[in-house]
Amino acid sequence: MLGQGIFQLIYFTYLHNQLVIGFLLTAGVALYALIKKPTRERVFWFVGFLVLMLHFEYQKHIVADLADQTIATLFLEEGHYRFRWLTQVFIYHAIPLVMWLVGWGSVILGLWESLKHDIIPAKGH
Repeated sequence: MLGQGIFQLIYFTYLHNQLVIGFLLTAGVALYALIKKPTRERVFWFVGFLVLMLHFEYQKHIVADLADQTIATLFLEEGHYRFRWLTQVFIYHAIPLVMWLVGWGSVILGLWESLKHDIIPAKGH
Protein backbone atom coordinates (compact mmCIF):
# COMPACT_ATOMS: atom_id res chain seq x y z
CA MET A 1 0.00 0.00 0.00
CA LEU A 2 2.78 2.44 0.90
CA GLY A 3 4.75 1.48 -2.21
CA GLN A 4 1.75 2.20 -4.42
CA GLY A 5 1.23 5.56 -2.69
CA ILE A 6 4.86 6.55 -3.27
CA PHE A 7 4.61 5.49 -6.90
CA GLN A 8 1.46 7.57 -7.37
CA LEU A 9 3.11 10.56 -5.68
CA ILE A 10 6.09 10.36 -8.03
CA TYR A 11 3.90 9.73 -11.07
CA PHE A 12 1.49 12.61 -10.44
CA THR A 13 4.36 14.95 -9.52
CA TYR A 14 5.94 14.07 -12.85
CA LEU A 15 2.68 14.63 -14.76
CA HIS A 16 2.20 17.99 -13.06
CA ASN A 17 5.76 19.18 -13.75
CA GLN A 18 6.90 17.22 -16.80
CA LEU A 19 7.75 20.28 -18.87
CA VAL A 20 9.96 21.87 -16.22
CA ILE A 21 11.57 18.48 -15.50
CA GLY A 22 12.48 18.23 -19.19
CA PHE A 23 13.88 21.76 -19.19
CA LEU A 24 15.83 21.01 -16.01
CA LEU A 25 17.37 17.86 -17.49
CA THR A 26 18.32 19.58 -20.74
CA ALA A 27 19.74 22.57 -18.85
CA GLY A 28 21.78 20.14 -16.76
CA VAL A 29 23.11 18.40 -19.87
CA ALA A 30 23.87 21.79 -21.45
CA LEU A 31 25.66 22.93 -18.28
CA TYR A 32 27.73 19.74 -18.18
CA ALA A 33 28.66 20.18 -21.86
CA LEU A 34 29.40 23.86 -21.25
CA ILE A 35 31.75 23.07 -18.38
CA LYS A 36 33.42 20.30 -20.35
CA LYS A 37 34.00 22.44 -23.45
CA PRO A 38 32.77 26.05 -23.41
CA THR A 39 31.29 27.11 -26.75
CA ARG A 40 28.84 29.76 -27.86
CA GLU A 41 26.10 27.26 -28.78
CA ARG A 42 26.29 25.59 -25.37
CA VAL A 43 25.91 28.95 -23.66
CA PHE A 44 22.82 29.63 -25.82
CA TRP A 45 21.34 26.22 -24.95
CA PHE A 46 21.99 26.59 -21.23
CA VAL A 47 20.58 30.12 -21.04
CA GLY A 48 17.64 29.18 -23.25
CA PHE A 49 16.55 26.24 -21.11
CA LEU A 50 17.05 28.25 -17.90
CA VAL A 51 14.79 31.02 -19.26
CA LEU A 52 12.20 28.43 -20.33
CA MET A 53 12.22 26.98 -16.80
CA LEU A 54 11.76 30.48 -15.41
CA HIS A 55 8.91 31.05 -17.89
CA PHE A 56 7.17 27.87 -16.71
CA GLU A 57 7.51 28.75 -13.05
CA TYR A 58 6.52 32.39 -13.67
CA GLN A 59 3.26 31.38 -15.31
CA LYS A 60 2.51 28.64 -12.83
CA HIS A 61 3.41 30.25 -9.50
CA ILE A 62 4.48 33.89 -9.76
CA VAL A 63 2.23 35.79 -12.18
CA ALA A 64 -1.00 35.98 -10.15
CA ASP A 65 0.67 37.09 -6.92
CA LEU A 66 2.90 39.56 -8.75
CA ALA A 67 -0.08 41.08 -10.57
CA ASP A 68 -2.13 41.38 -7.37
CA GLN A 69 0.75 42.90 -5.43
CA THR A 70 1.70 45.33 -8.21
CA ILE A 71 -1.85 46.52 -8.79
CA ALA A 72 -2.48 46.90 -5.05
CA THR A 73 0.73 48.90 -4.66
CA LEU A 74 0.41 51.13 -7.72
CA PHE A 75 -3.31 51.82 -7.61
CA LEU A 76 -4.30 52.56 -4.03
CA GLU A 77 -7.50 54.28 -5.08
CA GLU A 78 -10.23 53.41 -7.56
CA GLY A 79 -9.96 54.59 -11.11
CA HIS A 80 -6.93 54.42 -13.37
CA TYR A 81 -8.62 51.65 -15.34
CA ARG A 82 -6.47 52.11 -18.41
CA PHE A 83 -3.20 51.90 -16.43
CA ARG A 84 -4.53 48.98 -14.41
CA TRP A 85 -5.39 47.18 -17.66
CA LEU A 86 -1.97 47.97 -19.15
CA THR A 87 -0.27 46.67 -16.01
CA GLN A 88 -2.24 43.44 -16.21
CA VAL A 89 -1.46 43.03 -19.92
CA PHE A 90 2.23 43.62 -19.23
CA ILE A 91 2.43 41.16 -16.31
CA TYR A 92 0.12 38.46 -17.69
CA HIS A 93 1.05 38.61 -21.38
CA ALA A 94 4.13 40.69 -22.26
CA ILE A 95 6.56 39.26 -19.71
CA PRO A 96 5.66 35.61 -20.45
CA LEU A 97 5.85 36.26 -24.20
CA VAL A 98 9.28 37.86 -23.91
CA MET A 99 10.56 35.00 -21.72
CA TRP A 100 9.18 32.42 -24.19
CA LEU A 101 10.76 34.21 -27.16
CA VAL A 102 14.13 34.66 -25.40
CA GLY A 103 14.15 31.04 -24.23
CA TRP A 104 13.29 29.39 -27.54
CA GLY A 105 15.25 32.02 -29.47
CA SER A 106 18.35 31.17 -27.47
CA VAL A 107 17.84 27.44 -28.03
CA ILE A 108 17.39 28.05 -31.78
CA LEU A 109 20.49 30.27 -31.86
CA GLY A 110 22.42 27.48 -30.16
CA LEU A 111 21.17 25.02 -32.76
CA TRP A 112 22.07 27.46 -35.54
CA GLU A 113 25.57 27.94 -34.13
CA SER A 114 25.99 24.18 -33.92
CA LEU A 115 24.78 23.58 -37.48
CA LYS A 116 26.63 26.58 -38.90
CA HIS A 117 29.96 24.83 -38.39
CA ASP A 118 28.74 21.82 -40.39
CA ILE A 119 26.97 23.72 -43.20
CA ILE A 120 29.15 26.79 -43.75
CA PRO A 121 32.83 25.95 -44.18
CA ALA A 122 35.29 28.12 -42.28
CA LYS A 123 37.25 30.69 -44.27
CA GLY A 124 40.70 29.61 -45.25
CA HIS A 125 39.88 25.89 -45.51
